[in-house]
Amino acid sequence: MNDDELLGALGDALAPPDRPVPEDGIAEVRARAAAAGSGAGSAPPSAEGATRRNVLVGSIAAAVGVAAGVAGTVAATSSGPSGEDAAAPPTRPVEFSLVPAGTTVDGRTIDHTWGMELLLDVSDLPIDHEYTVTYATADGEVAAGGFRSVAIPMACRFNGTALRATVTEIAVADRATGEIVLRGRPV
Repeated sequence: MNDDELLGALGDALAPPDRPVPEDGIAEVRARAAAAGSGAGSAPPSAEGATRRNVLVGSIAAAVGVAAGVAGTVAATSSGPSGEDAAAPPTRPVEFSLVPAGTTVDGRTIDHTWGMELLLDVSDLPIDHEYTVTYATADGEVAAGGFRSVAIPMACRFNGTALRATVTEIAVADRATGEIVLRGRPV
């Protein structure tokens, strides 16, 4: 929400209701003002006047509360870091021992309590091939997902349930042939 939208929303929240003011209410206010100006004592407010006043005060309080809530939400969402400015979790590098000629690859891992996440930036693999990603551990292979290669650099993320400390190898294999095209290990 930009500033103009916020001001528009606040203006609507604080605006009086679109309804006619009853003539007898206007007459009562004028009579009280005249009595107060002439020094005469004022009559106690009528029950209807007190109810209207309570509704008006309650409406204003509600509008101020809504405005404060909207302003607080906008301030909280716009003042904190976001996107690339946000604090990223710590990553650790992957060292690749097998990379096809002409292919560029960069890998990092994030060690989560539920498993390992692989951040893989890769370009110039053969286009339109499907690849699977697995993590090798002492207990066997753990599937971590897959991708289809495209003509532009790819920034991929893969998650597997193996903890980083147990992963001995990361393998990216051509799904059609089973041939491993990228091989690395967390360092």
